[in-house]
Amino acid sequence: MNNSLINSSTINSTLEPQQNATTAVRIFGAVSYAILSTLSILMNILLITVLFYGHYQFKRLAFFTLAWQMVFCDLMTQFVQLIIAVPVTFMGEAIYGHPTWYYIILFIDTFAYNSTLHFSALMTLNRLCVFFIPRLNLILFSPNNINFTVGGLWIYVLGFCSCYNWIGCKKAFSETGFFMYHDCPENLSTFGVIYRSISFHLSTYLPVLMLIAYLTTFIYIRFFFGHPNRVRATTIQSSIRSLTRDREQERIQKARRKREKNFLVQSFLICGFLEVQNIAFDITPTIFALLKGQWPFLVTFAENWISILLNSISPIILFSFNGDVRKCLAELFNYQPNCCFGPQINNNLNNNNPPIAFTQSFTVSPSQLLKPLPYNRRRINERL
Repeated sequence: MNNSLINSSTINSTLEPQQNATTAVRIFGAVSYAILSTLSILMNILLITVLFYGHYQFKRLAFFTLAWQMVFCDLMTQFVQLIIAVPVTFMGEAIYGHPTWYYIILFIDTFAYNSTLHFSALMTLNRLCVFFIPRLNLILFSPNNINFTVGGLWIYVLGFCSCYNWIGCKKAFSETGFFMYHDCPENLSTFGVIYRSISFHLSTYLPVLMLIAYLTTFIYIRFFFGHPNRVRATTIQSSIRSLTRDREQERIQKARRKREKNFLVQSFLICGFLEVQNIAFDITPTIFALLKGQWPFLVTFAENWISILLNSISPIILFSFNGDVRKCLAELFNYQPNCCFGPQINNNLNNNNPPIAFTQSFTVSPSQLLKPLPYNRRRINERL
């Protein structure tokens, strides 16, 4: 939802509609919010199920750890929609009043939006560090350290959002205009003015910087990554070995380029939709002021639809572009025991052949896997 910092006088003079919404318009807005939010929650729950199902593979990758955080942000935003936006829009009045818990729930919306913004930036930093600063990538995003990075960012975002209340701004939902905004006093302190400016520029220009970073990384992957210089061989034997080694390295680098480009596209789309939302927030007040009658409400509804879709974009992109997630999803519904890791056993019960026993899927029996081979034992003794 809209996270703009707006004075009360501005709300009353420019953003509030000139006439009340009709019953049909209010029902249309409330039902559309409810349907989109419910679908978003269901998609995120499905994504959570898939990530749990394949967690042995996904937990090794920083990308999926950050995707987990985005899912939590999405769910927080959608539950605020269902608790506040849908019933208030449907009734067209402050059905809850303005108790403390009302502002706490709306604060969760602010927290979720800023968390989405900052974790998108962290995902961008992860892509940059993989290619340009591998040492920093190891410090921030290694399996042993990424939980500290994620936890530190959650604490930072909580402190950053708490400054809204510190400067006197409260998140509110307009019962007549049907949008969320920050109701700030007219006379802010010096810190409040500086903080409001930082918050505005951060939400507006940080996605632009992320898009530039993704473009730079894509150019590097496309033209420079995985293209090593080959050394001329001096003998036939060394030429054969060099050719074999080069082919193997090229195959590995090609697979890595494909995987990294896949992650890059997914991150780019998430970041790009975040910028689309910010642009919509910037132009909506101008369009709102120009329209008459019931049309301003449709503009507000469209803005909130974009916000809801932003919090649905993670499962949509992962299910559409991530092969590992799609494979786990297919296996989950087929009740197959293995996801994207381990031996794949396909027992076709529709033919006349008997099912393959589990131990027959290995080239050696499982008991033999526990015994060290004599050759390996001899090599170990020689090294000692």
